[in-house]
Amino acid sequence: MRHQSSLPLLVLAFVPLLGSHAAAQWSSDASENLLAVDRAGEQTQPKLAPTADGGFYLGWFDNDPDGSPAFGYDVYLQRFDSAGNEQWAHDGVLVADLGLSSTTDWDLDTDAAGNALLTFQDDRGTGVQITAAKVDASGSALWGASGIQLTNTAAFVANPKIAGTTDGDAVVAWVQDNTAHLQRLDAAGAAQWTEIVLTPGAGSYAPNDLDTTESGTCILSFTHQTGGFGSPRHILAQKYDSAGTAAWGAHVPVFDGGSLQFGNFPQFEPDGAGGAVFAWYAVSPLECYAQRLDADGAELFPHDGVALSTDATRLRVSPAVAFDADTQSTYVVAVQTNSLQSQFGVVAQKLDATGARQWGVNGVTLVALGTAATAETECLVVGSRIAATWTSAPSFGQDVARVALLDPAGALALPIFPLSSTAAVKYRFQAANSSFGHGIWAWRDERDADAHVYLQDLLPSGLLGGLASTASRNGSNVNVVCYTAVSDARLGTSWTTSISHAHHPGATSTVIQGRTTAISGPVLTYGQVLIAGPRIFQHAQAATGSADVHALPVPVDLTLVGVTLRTQALILGGGLELGNALDITLGL
Repeated sequence: MRHQSSLPLLVLAFVPLLGSHAAAQWSSDASENLLAVDRAGEQTQPKLAPTADGGFYLGWFDNDPDGSPAFGYDVYLQRFDSAGNEQWAHDGVLVADLGLSSTTDWDLDTDAAGNALLTFQDDRGTGVQITAAKVDASGSALWGASGIQLTNTAAFVANPKIAGTTDGDAVVAWVQDNTAHLQRLDAAGAAQWTEIVLTPGAGSYAPNDLDTTESGTCILSFTHQTGGFGSPRHILAQKYDSAGTAAWGAHVPVFDGGSLQFGNFPQFEPDGAGGAVFAWYAVSPLECYAQRLDADGAELFPHDGVALSTDATRLRVSPAVAFDADTQSTYVVAVQTNSLQSQFGVVAQKLDATGARQWGVNGVTLVALGTAATAETECLVVGSRIAATWTSAPSFGQDVARVALLDPAGALALPIFPLSSTAAVKYRFQAANSSFGHGIWAWRDERDADAHVYLQDLLPSGLLGGLASTASRNGSNVNVVCYTAVSDARLGTSWTTSISHAHHPGATSTVIQGRTTAISGPVLTYGQVLIAGPRIFQHAQAATGSADVHALPVPVDLTLVGVTLRTQALILGGGLELGNALDITLGL
């Protein structure tokens, strides 16, 4: 997502002040990532769901020793704003107190109103069932403490997926023995469909991923195990409309010319136009492929996908895929190994709208083959750049996470740098773009005595952190100190300041000027000049009461993060008086 704005937009309109000032915020230091939860016991399998205000929900399984029963893998949720501030009590809110002694996959999304949607295995009743829950922005359970139980069966149920549709509903999919099931819930949690059951002619179906598309529709990707345990595993896809009708007719075979690796359930990314891009790796040989389907389910790349590379001397696994709607480009990052799988590296490829390789037939090598174990690839489009991340470990327990920022031509925009440099076991990485467009990563990290969840953000410039700040200056102190910041200047919020009249009770108006340079200028009869250079903005306010409040909206433009503006207050009325200066750094 890109935002093209300029500094003068700071004065176009007024917007309400949002956010809070909690101590936990994005870190600019790769060795001190944001600790999201540090309750005693193990936290694992984090999931991210961005919100419209630039923030996000974070969910995880928590093996809480104080739960009831103790040490069951409970479901927890936390909400963060765009700056990484916790919006609820530290360590989050309990969604479901479970007794499960192990975990399977689960899912987290948001609905059209910005509420969190969750689905998971649930053992609070008879046997293990599938439950969906909805939690609002305040942390309240909208579907009751128990959520909506979707199954009531002795069959094996697992691997649930959930997607909030554009019309305010939610669709849930899960595996039930050898079949895949779907149900649609309205905003109140009432079932809208006669449960859809997908039954293969032979073998079994299992959901891979589920995501919303246009006009209340959704796309389901699922694996077809064509027979017994050793049989080929294929990828199928289907789009469902709001009535539960299969919009693509027969299931679309995304990949049916070989076999997925056992246990590989690849995700996909919506393309923003009703279609989706897919990436996966197949066996015999181990190779990564990508495919794109349009809104009608037609293949835009050759059938069975495009291989990342034509280099038959190397194997490629564990792909991560991203899509840039502006350029209609698909990006894939994968682990590359030698034929013995004793050396590892990282490779990236760009595909155009037809699937043609854009970074050479073998892609761009980000990490040459070496003995350090490499895993946990993720890929995001961040601004006009592509962020590829992975973990590298020279020995067990010494994982670090690294970032390569690539331009659209495949060149490194910056030298490769760490996302998380504290060596520890790291896995279960999740990455997402915020609604502002910056990148967010969550993962399980064992740098402490217990396994906790950590977070890190990344801006298109390569900056970590990106927090707003305000500093006051007064030169030789000849100016009256009257100008204070009520809030920091954060994207999508109102930067609010106050100018006191205590030293100038005859004030008729106040003015804020923003310029490019901080100086210690000449002392004049009306005070010392503290800013200079071209004027960026000016904002005037008629005097009212004992102080004037100035509110200036900060546009959602990631290029503004880290920009410092030099501002100074002026008081008018019976003459001119210069106040102190505020140097503001725009932030998330």
